[in-house]
This record gives sequence, structure tokens and C-alpha cells, in this order.
Amino acid sequence: MEKRYSSKKSQKRQAKRSQRSAFARKRQRNGASWVVGILAALVVAAYFGGVAFFSFNIMPNTTVNGEDLSLRAGSEVAEEVHARGAEYTAHVTGDGIDLGFESADIELSYDGDAFVEAILSQLQKWLWPYEVFQPHELELQKPVEFRAKKLRKLTNAAVETVNTTAQGPTNATIAFDTETGKFAIAEEALGTALDKKLVYEKVSEGVSDLLADIELGDAQLEQPTVFQDDERLATARELANSYVKSSIDLTVEDKRVYVVKPKLISNWIVVNSDVEAELSLAAVTSWAQGPLSKKFDTVASSRTYERADGKTVTVKGGTYGWIIDGASLASALTGQLGSSNTDPIEIPMKARGEVWNPGGADWGRYIDVDISEQHVRLYSARGKVLWESDCVTGNVSEGHDTPQGVYALLLKDKNRTLIGADEDKDGKPDYKSKVKFWMPFLGEDVGLHDASWRKYFGGDIYKTDGSHGCVNLPKKKASALYDIIEVGDVVSVHE
Repeated sequence: MEKRYSSKKSQKRQAKRSQRSAFARKRQRNGASWVVGILAALVVAAYFGGVAFFSFNIMPNTTVNGEDLSLRAGSEVAEEVHARGAEYTAHVTGDGIDLGFESADIELSYDGDAFVEAILSQLQKWLWPYEVFQPHELELQKPVEFRAKKLRKLTNAAVETVNTTAQGPTNATIAFDTETGKFAIAEEALGTALDKKLVYEKVSEGVSDLLADIELGDAQLEQPTVFQDDERLATARELANSYVKSSIDLTVEDKRVYVVKPKLISNWIVVNSDVEAELSLAAVTSWAQGPLSKKFDTVASSRTYERADGKTVTVKGGTYGWIIDGASLASALTGQLGSSNTDPIEIPMKARGEVWNPGGADWGRYIDVDISEQHVRLYSARGKVLWESDCVTGNVSEGHDTPQGVYALLLKDKNRTLIGADEDKDGKPDYKSKVKFWMPFLGEDVGLHDASWRKYFGGDIYKTDGSHGCVNLPKKKASALYDIIEVGDVVSVHE
């Protein structure tokens, strides 16, 4: 009996110990859960605290446009940004420009709040536990605003000042190479003139980045519009070379007087706006009516010749001689150049002399009126004196000098009354002179004629008592001349 009682008592003690162990374990488990809960709450609070913090502050390891803004308060950065805009000044240099201005000149503003907002929007605040250990190198456009019209006015004025003395760009073109005798492509080249639009864009870009120093360069110069690799230039070169492949002889009365060579032809070739080579009719005409006419036209030109008696005479002026028809010659040249035809071209003339001799006596038979000698001679083409006489020419003291130059006799007439102008303004002609033999060479006003009212001829009479411009002759001498002179005979009047 005693053993059974002891066994039950032992079982009870064992049961109590089991209950106490279970309760201890339960209390232990409850304590651990409470600690985990507190730790979790702290972590959540720290996370959301970080989110809140990085909603208004910049994460560490952050540079913006090269500037370290790590852990800077957004409000502080915004204030600094705004101040930078208000204090901004710019200096534009290069390509001849030296322009300075301030933010107030263009009403510039720098939105600091928008700038900070742009920064924060690129930083992942919800991932801040990870992001704070990562580098952040941001490149952002600055929220800068300004009055474009005012900035353009400043830059345009600066450009206009430079461009008053600047040289524009040169397009690529074709040019004649005198060594090879052919056209080659000449590359384009920049000048010094500025392009208003390009300058404004460069300065505007610099202002948008708040650059204090804005440097202009070749990119802001006026740019060529045709470049050396343009295929049209190669085509133009080939066509131009077809014009200068040969020379053309120019003739007068089948005698070669001039050679049109490739170098001269090259001056007549132009490149038009479509980058095509053209043989310019205007350029050829300008040459024919200019340099060539100056070389060969003899009307009113200076001529020097030796008279049969050995006197060297230089005479300038008059209406007789050769005149090139430059327009017709240019048309003939442009029609033949570039073709396979290299035949000589006879120079067309508007007026012709008797002999081709530019710069000298371009006549055969002629009348020589020597004012200094007061003597007139009719020479044959071989220099033989056919007739001669003393004379009286225009009155020098009254400004009625006989016009010097080389003329052609216009007509022959008898029994004419020469009527003078009313120079004294009395309402009547200054003179009415009847002449038997009238041989004019300059209009109806100046000619050779008899002067029956004179007893003496030659000497110095002309200086104070000369004619009104005509060549006065004794009646018998005038009659003899009239009989042998012919319309078209040359009259050379000189000193």
C-alpha cells in the first residue's frame, strides 16, 4: 500500500514540473515575438523616415552637371540656383565679337525649385537604402528662361558691327590653271562674316547653361553653300575645259590681227547659281567692245605717222576710221567656242578705214591741214604732193579753233552761203558768207572753202583774225582742190 501511494505522489510532482516547463517555454516564445515586432516597427519607421528625408534632400554621392550636391537640402540648393540666375553675367568673344551683358538685360530667371524637383525626380527615394550607396552623376538641363527677342537684338547688333568690314565665305568653284591650261576645282573657304542665326543659337545655348564665357568659332561664320565634293562642279569643269581646248584667230581682211587664247577664254566662263558652267555672252561682248575695241578702233584715237616731207605728226580725234562691231563678234565667238570648229573669224566692223593700221595712218590719199604751218597739202597714197596752199584756220583768240582729228570729206558743193550761229545773242546770225567751193568734213559746219574776203593767207593770221573754224583758202587754190578732191578723201587736221 505504501508503494502505490509513493508512486502516485511522484507522478503528481512530475506533472507539475512538466506544466512549469511548458509555461516557461511559452513565456520565452512570447518574449521573442515582442522583440521581433519592435525591431520590425523600427525598421519600417527608419525606412519611411528615409523616404521622407530624401523627398526634400539630395542623396549622398550625387553630382549634378559636375557639381557635388551630396546631402544638400533641396530648399538651400533652390535658393542658390535662383541667386545664380539673378547675378548671371555673360561675355561673348571670338570672330571679332566682344559682347557683355547681364541677366537683367535679357530678363533672365533661373527656377531653382524646378531644378531641385528635377534632381529629386531622378533619385529613387523609395529605394534609398540601396541608392545611398550608389553614385549618381546627373546631367540636367537648367530651367533657365530669358527674353529671346532681347538676346537676339544684342547678338544681331554685334554681328552687324563685325560684318560691316567682314568678308563673306567663298563657295567651291572651278578656276583656270595657267600652268596646265585647264580648269580645276577650287575648294570652298570661310571668310570672316558672321551668321546672325548661328551666333544667336550659340549664345542662347550658352545662356541656357549659364556659361559666363561664351566663345564663338568657325561654326558661327557664314558658311559656303557649294563644297568641293559637289558632283555638279565636276560636270562644270568638264564643260569649261571644252571651251578652252583651242585658240581662235581673228582676222581683218583675211590678215590675222589677234589670237583668242585659252587664258582669255577662261575669263568668259562663269558658274551660275545652279553650279553650271556657262560661256557668258555678256563677258565676251564686254571684252570685244572694251579692250579689243580700245586696241583696234581708230575713230577719234591717237595716231602717229610720218608725213612725206619727214615731219612726224600725232593727231587725235575725228570721225574717220575703223570701229569694231563688238556685239556681232561676241556672237560669232560664243557660237564657235566649244565646238570642233577652229576656223579664223573675220572681225565684223561698224566703220571701216582704207588701210588697216591701228595707231598709225590708216588711209591712202589724204589732205593734210597743218595748223602750226597754216598750210594744206593733198598727198597721193604714195606720198606725192598733188596740191598745196597756204590757209587760215580757226580764230584761236576767240575759241574758234579748227577741230583737230582725222575726218573724211563728206561732200562737194558750189555756191553755198555759210550761215553762222548767233553767239552774240542779237537775234541774227553772226555771219553770212558766200563761197564758191564748199568741201565740208565735219557736219555742215566745218570744211575747206574759198575766202574771197581775204587778201592774205598763212602766217599768224589765224591767231587773232582766223575763221569760225573752217579752213579758208584762196579762191584759185580752192577751185583747183575742188576739181581733184573726192568725197571720202581723208582730212587730217593737226598742229
